[in-house]
Amino acid sequence: MMNSPFFLLWLAALLLRPAAQSDGLTLSARAGFDGLYRESAAVPVIVSARNEGPPLEGEIRVTVGSAAAGNVTVYSAPISLPTQSDKRVALYVHLPPFAGDLNVQLVSDERVAARANTNALTVAPRDDLLYGVVTPEPGGLAFLETVAVGRPGADVAFLDLADLPDVSIAWNALDVLVLDDTDTSRLSARQLSALRAWVENGGQLVVTGGPGGPKTAAGVADLLPVTLAGVETVGDLPALSDFAGEALAALGPYTVAGSALRQGELLIRQEDLPLLARAKAGLGAVTFLALDPKLA
Repeated sequence: MMNSPFFLLWLAALLLRPAAQSDGLTLSARAGFDGLYRESAAVPVIVSARNEGPPLEGEIRVTVGSAAAGNVTVYSAPISLPTQSDKRVALYVHLPPFAGDLNVQLVSDERVAARANTNALTVAPRDDLLYGVVTPEPGGLAFLETVAVGRPGADVAFLDLADLPDVSIAWNALDVLVLDDTDTSRLSARQLSALRAWVENGGQLVVTGGPGGPKTAAGVADLLPVTLAGVETVGDLPALSDFAGEALAALGPYTVAGSALRQGELLIRQEDLPLLARAKAGLGAVTFLALDPKLA
């Protein structure tokens, strides 16, 4: 009798007869939060498919585990690709502890029409603080790797808005999300709903100001502790220097997002200008910093 694991491999090979990548069909995929994930949390796999050829109906499949070990799980989602179409599909998978990439297939009529590998994945240490950071200048916020807030360490995942999941369970890997100088009005309704649920279940959202403050606040205005009122320039920030116990390294003038407190508390203010405000939201909290955090 044929050994069972090898039989499964043979059967899979028979059913999914590899086909050359169809003309005009391309597939790409990325997984995790900048390649990081937590073993206990759902891992986002974002698949992009472009079709310049004939119309195609099929499904995206991500296979996790080992057929030889008898623990294969297949995650799938349907996809319809008319000619001249470009679509994005999100799947959420659970992974064992491993470092590597995932194989993604586009299957049509039980034939593999296209395949791609994701970026390499690495488990984030269980007790580390994991930041998700959306910013056009990742280097300016890399210092967060040194801000562990009582944890053994900190890891920073630099993300695009499109990387933010649209289901709440996939947010559980993140402890803190920082939105910096980014137009959050581009977030979908499902992403915003998932973000709100994550905060209310203990997530920490930080929204920054500076010149990009209004656009960063645009899509999440109803979550903020303040109401924004444009930007203004101030020559000095003595309230911030007093709070920190030393002078700011970056010389003024400073561009600050003007605002008024609408809920929560002011942690730092300069006269009538809120510099740092925070409001609780369920088990989590939303913090607004009126400055650009990338200042020295």
